[in-house]
Amino acid sequence: MSWNGAHLLPACLDSVLPEGADVLVVDNASTDGTLDLLATKYPAVQVIRNATNRGFAGGVARALENISTPVAVLLNNDAEVRPGWLAALLRTLDAPEVAAASSKLLLPDGRLNSAGGIVTASGYGHDRGFGEPDDGRFDEPADVMYGCGAALALKTDAVREVGGVDPRFFLYYEDVDLSWRLHLAGHS
Repeated sequence: MSWNGAHLLPACLDSVLPEGADVLVVDNASTDGTLDLLATKYPAVQVIRNATNRGFAGGVARALENISTPVAVLLNNDAEVRPGWLAALLRTLDAPEVAAASSKLLLPDGRLNSAGGIVTASGYGHDRGFGEPDDGRFDEPADVMYGCGAALALKTDAVREVGGVDPRFFLYYEDVDLSWRLHLAGHS
């Protein structure tokens, strides 16, 4: 999803396009030249333009309506990936019970942003390791309560089976909600 993200997209796209995936950008009614940038510098990128800003959740919901691939990978427009990221992420979906896989996310200073999420007894979703040094504790795959939508691979059939991404969340907790429903349906 992108909303007035023309200043962010080049770094993101330049890092992800070499991974070999088909890329779809859902633009949430940007007014900053995003569409011109995509048309001139990234003509191979498919674009869906929303007439209004539908937020992250609304953009993901729209994307899922328009794809037919068995896996959809969400990636924030302010993220940059390392070489080999996509193949490593997709390998975690090889197990039939796994419906979603999240990346370990680092902040620009190298500290952890997310290593998957937990939900507290009060219902608060919390990113594992947030703000802590990346000391290797979260390098191995682990079953977590939710995957952060900023870099999340989803088996599209499983997502559709549980009702998709709820656009009413707009910006936050859509990933927690989706992951919760996937768990309730028996998926990891």
